[in-house]
Amino acid sequence: MARVWLLAMTVATGVLLSLQARINTFLAHDLGSGLGAGALVFFFGLLTTLVVTSVVPAARRSVRSSWDMLRRRELPRYLLLGGPIGIIVIQAQIAEVPVVGVALFAMSFIVGQMMSGAVIDYFGWSVGVRRRLSAVGAVSLLFALAGVTVSSLPGLKTSGSGVWLACAVAFIAGGAVGVQMAFNGAITAAVGRPEAAGVATYVFGTLMYVALIAVTSAVDDGATLASYTHVRWWYCALGVIGPTVVLAGAALVRRIGVLLFAVGVVAGQLAGSLVLDAVWPAAAGTLSWLTLLGAVMAGVALVCLQRWGQRTVVDESDPSISGSVVSCER
Repeated sequence: MARVWLLAMTVATGVLLSLQARINTFLAHDLGSGLGAGALVFFFGLLTTLVVTSVVPAARRSVRSSWDMLRRRELPRYLLLGGPIGIIVIQAQIAEVPVVGVALFAMSFIVGQMMSGAVIDYFGWSVGVRRRLSAVGAVSLLFALAGVTVSSLPGLKTSGSGVWLACAVAFIAGGAVGVQMAFNGAITAAVGRPEAAGVATYVFGTLMYVALIAVTSAVDDGATLASYTHVRWWYCALGVIGPTVVLAGAALVRRIGVLLFAVGVVAGQLAGSLVLDAVWPAAAGTLSWLTLLGAVMAGVALVCLQRWGQRTVVDESDPSISGSVVSCER
């Protein structure tokens, strides 16, 4: 039963991601600056994460513990790159969707995300737990990818010389999400709570954005900063959605692995997109039964992958592995 709840939370995370992507679309349009939109997303997330951490004693202890472990080099410092990696993902979405369209970007992005998850799980790069794909798992992964393709069919109309390069960027951005989740999962496994990973993501991501905006504002005479006058009050919702996704991802990857998390998120994103297209369509949004079919296919793949798709090998020498990681495996 605990495993079912973990998968349900993963799907719910995907639904939140679809909502976040929809809000980001309107935010970037209103600001007229993709860099400004991404910076605002991280700033709202930073505020929420700091507030939550400050009022929860266990969260404060986990943050202090993570910094102590980093200072003593018990945790590798490259794990702090989760925030800057998140910048790559957000800016790729903002920059490439106008080039290739939502459908083709989503398909390339999700393929990269799933492939990255499969590789990270295979080598145990997240928390020392290797999850090898079985034959059923490989078929399940292909079935999930087929579901993504089916859901994208209504929007696959883009052509042009820059399409393949844009798709490659989207694929790399999707792969970067898997790396980000692996880093956050490793921090969470080491300290026992996800807040430390969330703080690291938003602190270093926001600092990187501040540096980028300082440079670009100096070049364009402050146009990037001026764009913030168009911010609407309800964009503050990003300050809740973003940290929820980051914290949930850090906690869930530790328990179920990067690949299973990626497939669950995809199922949730497709389901969330279907609902949003019906009740809150974007300018180019179209409601299609193919999106529903793709979501169902991804859901079936998720169940099969969870039950029969992976064989677990635990690296006992990895000090970041907690008992809960092993106990939740079948």
